[in-house]
Parts: sequence; C-alpha cells; structure tokens
Amino acid sequence: MNNDLLMIVSEDQPCWFELSFQKKGPAIILKVHEDFVNQNPAVPTDSPLVQSYIKEFNLSEFYGDFKNNFGFKEAKFKNLGIKNNFYEYLVKIPKVRTITKKVCSSCRGTKVDIIDKELKCRACNGTGKQYENKWQKIKATCLGLNVFFSFSYMIEKRTSCPLPQLMLIDTYIGEGNASLGGVYSVSFVDWLIKKCKDKEHTISFPGINEAMKETYGRMFGKRLFSKYDFRNYIRDGGLIISCPGQACDIEPNVYGSNIHKGRGYNFGCHNVDTIAQQITLISGLALIHDIARLQKPD
Repeated sequence: MNNDLLMIVSEDQPCWFELSFQKKGPAIILKVHEDFVNQNPAVPTDSPLVQSYIKEFNLSEFYGDFKNNFGFKEAKFKNLGIKNNFYEYLVKIPKVRTITKKVCSSCRGTKVDIIDKELKCRACNGTGKQYENKWQKIKATCLGLNVFFSFSYMIEKRTSCPLPQLMLIDTYIGEGNASLGGVYSVSFVDWLIKKCKDKEHTISFPGINEAMKETYGRMFGKRLFSKYDFRNYIRDGGLIISCPGQACDIEPNVYGSNIHKGRGYNFGCHNVDTIAQQITLISGLALIHDIARLQKPD
C-alpha cells in the first residue's frame, strides 16, 4: 500500500475509483479504473474480512474477481464492462419492506384507516396485507461495498487517469448498527468552496435529495416524506447531507476557517445507526460526485 496516494487531503491523486447514481432502478454505479484492477485483479475470497462477514451475517459466497460480477452472492454487483477506462458495476438498491400473505395487524384486512375510514390504511398502504422488513439483501449490498472500500486503500501506484480522485469512503456494518465516514480530496473541497461565493452563502443541490428519496423509497416504499427528511447544503465549503433519522447526517470533521482552498478534509457521521441510512447517504454522495465530475473541479 502506498500511503502517499491515500493522502488526497493534501495533494490530488489520479482517480482509481468513483461513484455515480442511476435514478432508474435505482442503483449506485461503482467505477474502478482498469489500472487499479490490473494491479489488484481480485479480492481474495479467503481474506479474513470476507470470511468474517460470511460467518457473522450468514452469507453464502463471495465473488472477488473484478473482471466478473463482484460482491456477495446474495447481492452481486453486475459487471457492466469497461467504459472510458473504468470497469463499471451496477449496485442495485434492494427492497427491504416486503408484502406478505398475512392480514394487516392494523386494519385487520379492511384496507382502510382505523380512525378515518375515508383514508386507506397507512400501515399496509391499502393492501390489507402485513408488511415485513427483510434485511439480508441490503446487508449483502452494504457489506459488498464495505469490502471494496476497504480494498480500495490497497493502491500501490498511480493510475493513468487524468481525473483526480474526489473522495475515499469508510463504512462500518455491525449487527444492528452502521457508520459512515471518509475523506474529500483537494479538488473536491476547492470545488465546494467555489460554489459558496461568500462566507454567508449557503447552497444546496435538489438532485442529491431526490437521489436519496429514490433509494429510501425503493427500500421502504413510496411514502410521504417531510421536506426536512432529506437535506443537503454547503456552507464555507463544508458539505452536510442528511436523511431520515434523528439528526442523521454526514458532516465535516472541521469547520469554518479550518476549511480552506488547497486542502481536503475528513468527514464523519452523526446518528447513522442503520445500513438503510448508510446506503441512502452513499447515494447522496454518488449524486454529488456526478455533479462535481460534470462541472470538472480542478
């Protein structure tokens, strides 16, 4: 591992992976530069990390060859081939809330709200059937991303990519909890600062909120969301993205005058407790990655 290449907080480095968001599906597109794949053709299936996840989360098998489908068998990332020197993988967002054959315990099969008979039952969305949350596929999805993010730190030498690495991501998944953090590069932070024209200026990107809504809606169904459930804003170059939960967000580890041009920074999370929140916030990061690439931060 070349520690110098990981210090994107102090100096830009050629990109070795990036994220993109696909609304239709929805899905995250993981892109891995072919130079990195040539350096690291596969994640060993017998690695301690992979084997610990298989045992702890009752997963069946892991596919580590970057030139094929990647990830755990329960939620493999489809290899879409090479585009612009990057291997692309489709990371589908699976459903969590699924309908069963059981009668809804709230409306008892009547399909209407127990208080206001003019409304359909909110618990079952008017189906009269019980819903259950099934977590195995989303666990496998998040764990597959975790394995890649961990492996992405194994870079040995620079890629030939003319674009800078914009961010590195760290995730944690435990039994019943989760966390998220990472690093933003010099170019990415310079771009964030440039978007804020003065110290009092705060901006947001509606598309980030929409990406998170698509992801969260896919997992739990299209429910009515409060306008405050999904938010993002940049102030003084500090990026904050939040999703449903009790003040659940990702935010800079530094603020104010400690964020300045020519220097990246680390970010962490606040009250990220579930893998559903984790993948929702990663979707937001994937969308802002798309925006930043389109606007070409330098």
